[in-house]
Amino acid sequence: VICCDIDSEGLNRMKKDFFSFGNDSEGNDRIIIKCLDISSKVSRDEFYQFISKYCESSSLDAVISVAGVMHAQPQATLTELQISSIFEINSLGPMKLINALIPYLLKNENGGNITLVTSLNARVTWLNIGAYPATKHALAGYGDTLRREAKQNALPLRVSMIEPGSVVTPIAMSLITRQLEWCERFKDSKWTRGIHKSASAATKMLSRGMKIQWLSITPTQVAELILVSVSLENPDARYVRAAFPLLVIFYLVLFLPTHLGDLLLGSL
Repeated sequence: VICCDIDSEGLNRMKKDFFSFGNDSEGNDRIIIKCLDISSKVSRDEFYQFISKYCESSSLDAVISVAGVMHAQPQATLTELQISSIFEINSLGPMKLINALIPYLLKNENGGNITLVTSLNARVTWLNIGAYPATKHALAGYGDTLRREAKQNALPLRVSMIEPGSVVTPIAMSLITRQLEWCERFKDSKWTRGIHKSASAATKMLSRGMKIQWLSITPTQVAELILVSVSLENPDARYVRAAFPLLVIFYLVLFLPTHLGDLLLGSL
């Protein structure tokens, strides 16, 4: 297993935690950690060189992409730099990396699995989280096209997408606070009204005892879906997992007329 992240300290903690759960330390060489900045061409090129040498006598079984960052502001207020950065991390970097790794997956006699962790936002866009939904739409489009082109050419490449709702991660847990901080900094913005209304309403609900965890799933639940997607010979194209309230909203917006879906999301 080759684990990559921009956070080298986090990678080392993860590797140490793996063996603290009673795993045999003799398997230590079976987990390789590599520092990788998915948005950097230099970093990706260094990783390509590593993989090229690694696969001289081997192949890849699966590639899993979970990269993701999120802004806490209206999409129209993003700067050009912010837009470029989030697309490089959430969409473009993973696309470029996976395209470069596909030949090593196809070296495998049984082909390979590609799993993309997208989001419910790839189909129903939540408000005031910047270009996050746009990046997940892009990644989902890449995954659908890759899966269909592989089938068209009879290539043993299996592509799945995990579409979680809100997940208990630092990014999601800090979202409301970050949105209110943005409102404070940009009080006079024409875009402040909606985000302030929704963030303030969420803050009131939390003060009355509601927990964000009630509307979220855990990273473990996402990991379980990833394991399913990479272990099956015929995995599903999509795996949806979300807390029940978000699933209800998701399906309502999908099947309601567009103007009603817009009203529903705008009221949250």
